Amino acid sequence: MAKPAPHVIGILVEPTPATWWRKYRHRVYGILGLAIGFTLASGGPHLSSPTTPAPRPTHSTPAPSHPTAPSSATTAPIHA
Repeated sequence: MAKPAPHVIGILVEPTPATWWRKYRHRVYGILGLAIGFTLASGGPHLSSPTTPAPRPTHSTPAPSHPTAPSSATTAPIHA
């Protein structure tokens, strides 16, 4: 089937009708942007099932309440 000749309007030529993509690409990009934004905001697919952290080693004695410096470092005399 032959393509119909364009309609002449004065000295202007009627533009060809837009393709589906040209007509709806702004909607496609908007929907993709919303879907990607929602995925990123919700933590992504890798965070959908929470994992329990590995057990940490325990200590047999409690840590000191304040750090102490070795007594020999502060009281040793300096010999010249």
